[in-house]
Amino acid sequence: MNSTIDTLITGNSGAQFPLEIRQFVYLAEEPTMTYGGYAIIEVYNADTGDYVRSERVDIAKNDI
Repeated sequence: MNSTIDTLITGNSGAQFPLEIRQFVYLAEEPTMTYGGYAIIEVYNADTGDYVRSERVDIAKNDI
């Protein structure tokens, strides 16, 4: 199972569609007690240039 996950993430081991998982975190300039920013997760296919993004996930100030 681990080799399958490694192949998915790294694209090594002869994978036909090497994928890269990226995380983008945006922090608020003036965080409040309930909002500190947000994060987006993206799965990128290096061969085709296509990607799929998650919806925006809010980050509470306490999670920073």
